[in-house]
Amino acid sequence: MDISNNNLESLPKGIGSMTNLISLNMSGNPDLMKEVDKSTPKLANLEILDISNNNLTTIPGFINKFALLKEINLSGNSIVSKEVDKCSPKLANVEKIDLSNNELTALVDWLLEQKASLPMLKELNLKGNPLNDGEIEQIRELLSDTKVIF
Repeated sequence: MDISNNNLESLPKGIGSMTNLISLNMSGNPDLMKEVDKSTPKLANLEILDISNNNLTTIPGFINKFALLKEINLSGNSIVSKEVDKCSPKLANVEKIDLSNNELTALVDWLLEQKASLPMLKELNLKGNPLNDGEIEQIRELLSDTKVIF
């Protein structure tokens, strides 16, 4: 379902009853993110979530309601390292995370903490973040079996 770029302030009625929904694109709806965090429906089969371009500063806690997530797009937000370090999303099935074009300067500590929670991670996009060379090298070593895009 694509509800992107609609200036939504709340989720469309009935979305919570869409038990077979696999993909949800909520990008470009920054006012919606405030409401979704308070009243996210439990979409048991959701595998792909796009919440890019929503002025987020951290990874929202509501993603923990989606136990089968395989792909998360958080690109084009304003996510900063100190806020990411505070969150511990459940990402056991996630294969692909797009954190490109955010404001991440450090990610190693969070990845060390999350590594056991990311057993399926195949791709991590960090392009467009102000990571220094040392941080990039540590991420490459830490995620040697993962395609990491800088």
